[in-house]
Amino acid sequence: MTFERRGNHSPFLPSNCQGATGWMACLDGDGEGVRDKIEEALQAENLRLLVVKDQSVIADIAEVSDVDEHLAKNIAALEVGKSVVWGTVHTYIGDGEA
Repeated sequence: MTFERRGNHSPFLPSNCQGATGWMACLDGDGEGVRDKIEEALQAENLRLLVVKDQSVIADIAEVSDVDEHLAKNIAALEVGKSVVWGTVHTYIGDGEA
């Protein structure tokens, strides 16, 4: 997914970065609400979702470890009541809005 800031402060982005791209995981029974849940999680952190790309269902956490070890650790430690976890994000510097 790719996201950008919606204001001046976000704990996930340094002040000199406009946005980031990276991996997120979402626990969702039928897969229909994944994008909405990710968007809500980003909005809670003052971020705006731009793109969800390559959404896929995983059956084994080992599949995730091969892509993003940080994300796999966060999935394993998913808190009760939570449905979205973050993986590694790669920030980018930009100006304005996408």
